[in-house]
Amino acid sequence: MKQLLQDEAVRLRALEPTDVDTLMAWENDTQSWDSSTTIAPFSRAVLWQYLQQDVADIYRQGELRLVIEDIATSQPVGMAELFNFSALHNRAEFGTYVAPEHRGGNIASRALRLVIEYARDYLNMSQLYCIVEAGNARSEHMLSRAGFVPTGLLKSWFRRECGSHDAQVWQCVFGEQDNDN
Repeated sequence: MKQLLQDEAVRLRALEPTDVDTLMAWENDTQSWDSSTTIAPFSRAVLWQYLQQDVADIYRQGELRLVIEDIATSQPVGMAELFNFSALHNRAEFGTYVAPEHRGGNIASRALRLVIEYARDYLNMSQLYCIVEAGNARSEHMLSRAGFVPTGLLKSWFRRECGSHDAQVWQCVFGEQDNDN
């Protein structure tokens, strides 16, 4: 039987108290803030409190944050997240972060495939969606390969130093696409 939440290269696991320093580095990476809702640095105390309260239960918290771990080294390399979960509508938003030194190795694609399998086959969700900056070719390619399709445009969604940028909504409705790509 196939192991849930892992493939031959990465595993998705719950947050651990020992992840606090890694989270400090990732959450305070200001270059990633423009694609998130972060507007200020997180303190170690705030992250420690978050780790102590995290129950890894999407039904209780409305979100599920998982560490992407490299199986060969057992080192954390990123995060995969389901958030804005709706039990009524059986859907959640997907997001991912890969640490800069680990980018370019299909880690986000692997994590996305694992999250799709988990959401569809274990949580019995009907769909996932993702909001990405329009024209983000790497993200669009990854989402397309995983069975997501663009379904909407959000005008002036992201604010940048050089002005506002549109965002594209991508959806993967299970049963409508072949998600085993």
